[in-house]
Amino acid sequence: MRSWMPTRLRSVCLCLLPLLALASGLPASPPPPPPPLRPSIEAGVDYLLACQSEAGSWHSEYYGNLRSGAGISSLVLYGLAHVYGSGEAPAALAGCRAWLLQAAQAHGVVCAPDGSRDYPVYATALYLSAVRRLDVPLEDSLRVTLRGWLVAAQLCERQGWRPGEAEFGGWDFLAGAPGRNSAGSNISLGACVLEALGSGDSLSVARALRWAAGVQALPGDGGFCFTPAGSDPANKAGAAEQRGLSYGSATVDGLRLLGAAGLAADHPRVEAALGWLEQHATVAEVPGLRDDDPDRWSQALFYYYAAMLAKVFQQWPEEPRWAALARKWGASLALEIEARQESDGSWSNPEPNMREDDPLVATPLALIALAELERWRE
Repeated sequence: MRSWMPTRLRSVCLCLLPLLALASGLPASPPPPPPPLRPSIEAGVDYLLACQSEAGSWHSEYYGNLRSGAGISSLVLYGLAHVYGSGEAPAALAGCRAWLLQAAQAHGVVCAPDGSRDYPVYATALYLSAVRRLDVPLEDSLRVTLRGWLVAAQLCERQGWRPGEAEFGGWDFLAGAPGRNSAGSNISLGACVLEALGSGDSLSVARALRWAAGVQALPGDGGFCFTPAGSDPANKAGAAEQRGLSYGSATVDGLRLLGAAGLAADHPRVEAALGWLEQHATVAEVPGLRDDDPDRWSQALFYYYAAMLAKVFQQWPEEPRWAALARKWGASLALEIEARQESDGSWSNPEPNMREDDPLVATPLALIALAELERWRE
């Protein structure tokens, strides 16, 4: 693994050069341009393509419930879709799309060819978002089917949930199982699904915005927690007064959901969450989580947080406060990610709690972050 010390020391020295020049009476020279991100991106892409099966799919060698391939393949496809624009993707991605497409046509949801499902809400939403990013054709009837499956998975009256209940309007891992069964709705799934659906389905959007109000600290600090059940351990920053405390990865997902729902940058809910990020954002760890936490969540969520933070930089790019946030953190976030890249082009996290120790999880997330940061520089 690349040592982080030279990169970190080099960035510190570059920051000190203007101060040294001023102290000596010499005019300060402008800082050098940041190094290009493309070599790191290309190395990561090469690693992923080398791991692809002959059938076009990816399969985890770390976790049994990710070995069927649908969830991992959808995540890799989604990650690579951030790297490539319309018409630029390599043929290998067509093989992945075809592998997922065959099962989706047979089962009405993104799953493995034998029908086994690993994280089907994530897989279906990521697939739809990736196809849209790559601007490749998808049969209208299948698009309608997959979108309809995601809409039907929203927790609402269909499963016996009532407006005003905390779970109403969210999405969970059980994909809207009947009979008021829920594994706990969460902001990550909500953001992922709304990104796939867009703001056109007004009823789903209205429900999701109502649900998200239950995980945003308003009144309060404006940030987001993970799930509306405050005492749920999935709220990794803990809880106070029956509500989960705000932290970084949940807050960037909250902003993704608000943006996907069509809220403008000056909407009070968006401005409140941005205010939390302005106060707390960091690049070496997930803010809002305790360093002394034995589960090490501040590091275990690093690549997910980095990817979604970089995506948020692009959410409202013309707005001055968002541009200032990207300028403040973009370059250092890129350096942090590059410093963690392995010699074979992959990324992995020594902390396993979010499965980012699997390179097929961490590498697509790192590529999303670098591709979005490269786009921001342009």
